[in-house]
Amino acid sequence: MERRNEGKMSILTAPNYAPAVRRTFENLIEKNQSRPTGQHGKPYIVTDWDNTAIIFDSQQSLFLYQAENLCYRLTPERLAEVIAMELTAVQKAETEELRRDIAVFYRELYSRCEGLGGSEPLAAVQKSPAHAAFVQAMACLYKYPFGYVAECCRIVYLFAGYSLAEVKRLTEESIAREQKIRPERRVYRYTADGQALEAVYYVGLRFVPEQAEFFHKCMENGIDVYVCSASHEAVVQVHAAHYGISPENVLALKIDVDDSEKIMTRVKAGVPMPIKEGKAEAIRRCLLPKHGREPLLVMGDSIGDVAMLTAFSAQGLATNTQHLPSVLAAWREAGRKPEELLIQGRDEIRGEFRDSSESVFLPSV
Repeated sequence: MERRNEGKMSILTAPNYAPAVRRTFENLIEKNQSRPTGQHGKPYIVTDWDNTAIIFDSQQSLFLYQAENLCYRLTPERLAEVIAMELTAVQKAETEELRRDIAVFYRELYSRCEGLGGSEPLAAVQKSPAHAAFVQAMACLYKYPFGYVAECCRIVYLFAGYSLAEVKRLTEESIAREQKIRPERRVYRYTADGQALEAVYYVGLRFVPEQAEFFHKCMENGIDVYVCSASHEAVVQVHAAHYGISPENVLALKIDVDDSEKIMTRVKAGVPMPIKEGKAEAIRRCLLPKHGREPLLVMGDSIGDVAMLTAFSAQGLATNTQHLPSVLAAWREAGRKPEELLIQGRDEIRGEFRDSSESVFLPSV
């Protein structure tokens, strides 16, 4: 292992931790390392997934993969129903033409594409104007400001008809595709009802060596690592496995399945919905009784993580994304001092962390 200048052995050797983050992480491991035989009293940490444990968003990258490759188990009639779910009457009226256009495009694509209702190879269908318009329109619809909870639920309803195993396979396929794409800010545009719509997605998702190392060192030293995410449980489980995190340690959005184990369009009842305040509730209900203590550390990146960042006495860490100003404002509103929140910078152009609290963002044009 590397040695620091002061002669102390380094626990963490990956290069791109912010200095304060590296010190805090190493101290956390040194002070809490243990080998308990039971869970009660065992130390643990909790991390958000998208834009925290990884760079960019697992659910949105899979959404784009589905749209581009027509990975749906939905008839045209059923797709039209699914894309209207969780919308208020006003929201349905506002997006009526956009949703109608999507239904028309999908009906054509469905009738042509093999594996759906047609016989043409996907590669041929992908060259059609209808396919290009469908992807642009879907991207705009699923970035429409319907509200945080609705947005988190609506995107996973597109898995309807798939089994959990099939969603995991799609997730691995989308990860493989993302690794081949350079990090990029991609803008999708569509005009509906005379309104020019625009939606921004970030592609080129990357795993982070520093997070992988830190999680591994925690687990190696008897500190459990949990993920608390508003993305679909199966999607996050696949991603977390790349860091050696057990599926049982993922607290994420659960969707009901039917008698044939196919995914439905209904959030599972009786379990915490880990969205905004629901993340803190998931930790209280699932982890506090199990461990008999609060987490040592909670990590997040957005306003959706503030509740779990501030609900406990744990050390907080925020990755420096475009959401950082709103996170800091909410942190202060919760009575916490700004200097108490660790900040980890990242380089979106290179798709990696930085040894700084400052970030380099992808250009807007």
